[in-house]
Amino acid sequence: MSEIIQFQTEFKIVDNEPTYTVIVDCKSQKEMDDLVKQIKHTKGMHWTEVLWEPVENDDGEDIIRLLSELPDDGEEVIMTDGKNIWTDLWEDAWGFESTDVTLRKGRIFWMSFPEPYKVKEGK
Repeated sequence: MSEIIQFQTEFKIVDNEPTYTVIVDCKSQKEMDDLVKQIKHTKGMHWTEVLWEPVENDDGEDIIRLLSELPDDGEEVIMTDGKNIWTDLWEDAWGFESTDVTLRKGRIFWMSFPEPYKVKEGK
């Protein structure tokens, strides 16, 4: 029987929500090392909730004010409503290209695409 190596780390899936502790049993040191590499690669990824409120502009028109952190201008992001995942483009002048946050019921979140995994030469 091989020895089980236990690995523990913490994840925050969504800003302003609880941190989850993940405990994984690995069958070998190599399996644990591979898992640690994957976790370090994705650790900076997090969902940001799209928060907004209706307001009236100076001309009396109803508009929305976005209250949360937003993607960079021209950035394509991953979106979710907790059930579905899709991509969308953020433009500072227009907002999300395909997602009208005012028409969606429930909560909506966005996340930047991860950086590509960097493979070292010779491995």
